[in-house]
Amino acid sequence: MSTLNDVFIYFLFNSLKIKKMKKFYILASVLLAAHTLTAQITVDFEDLNLPLDSYYNGDDLEGSFTSHGATFSNNYNPDWGTWSDFSYSSMRDNTTPDYTNQFSAYPAKGAGESNTYAVNTSTGTITFPSEVNLISVHITNTTYAYFSMLQGDDFAKKFGENGDKDFFYFYIFGHNAENEKVDSVRIDLADFTSDEAADHYILDSWTEFDLTPLQGVKYLTFEYFSSDVGEWGINTPTYFALDNLVYDDASSHISKENKMEFAMFPNPTKEVLHINGEAGEYQILNAQGKVVKSFSTMGLTSINITELNPGIYFVSNMNYPTQVKKLIIQ
Repeated sequence: MSTLNDVFIYFLFNSLKIKKMKKFYILASVLLAAHTLTAQITVDFEDLNLPLDSYYNGDDLEGSFTSHGATFSNNYNPDWGTWSDFSYSSMRDNTTPDYTNQFSAYPAKGAGESNTYAVNTSTGTITFPSEVNLISVHITNTTYAYFSMLQGDDFAKKFGENGDKDFFYFYIFGHNAENEKVDSVRIDLADFTSDEAADHYILDSWTEFDLTPLQGVKYLTFEYFSSDVGEWGINTPTYFALDNLVYDDASSHISKENKMEFAMFPNPTKEVLHINGEAGEYQILNAQGKVVKSFSTMGLTSINITELNPGIYFVSNMNYPTQVKKLIIQ
């Protein structure tokens, strides 16, 4: 089945063949915009149909749950009645400040006034059906972790007490299908490290974080860090709440081409253009669709472009014709 990008590519390159040059710039501009359009999926947990003020902690021993294509690990211990990894919740308790209130996000609702969200503790994984590109996620503190940092408790300290430069954050690690880490994103849940007291905070609302560094990801893992560490590890309650995880549901064909995408720098440029990508044939076309320069690459290659006049151009990887990048020569 043809995708939206396939349709634009067909008209783009056929416009070159039939030399409808006046249309090329318009088509190329549309292509560049359309190429960024992808089938995005938002994991909002509303499809799990959880009654208000309740939660799922994995006591059915399923070991995981799935929302909008993303599978969240869950580890429930029936002997102790405890859980780790992920649960999902519609709890609204933002006043009970202890361990008995593990499943409430401090905002007392999901992101965007929704009812349901996920809660993580300790560890866990999020797995996708195939390699995907992450876009964004909403994160906040749980009520339990929030009050522990704000007031202190029997196990953890009050953040910022005596001028301490406390912090609490976690990393999201992206892994590809070969179990290799592709990148990571840091999420700060509390930060008292600034010399300015006005900059100190404990996250108390749903906040959107950029996940675009996590491209070509099959699964996610998590790791917590805190300034409050004791003999048995982190004292701060290692919890966070998650909602509206957005990712691209790219087909395997598009995912493969994304992996082969080339880098081009500097842009704008005057004399030299560096291309780093799949070895093969490339072309530079002017705004009228005429090929003004062709070259081959073997990885990182430097191209002299001093003979080209200032203006707008397009660079194409001929092995992967959907890869068209706008180039500005000054």
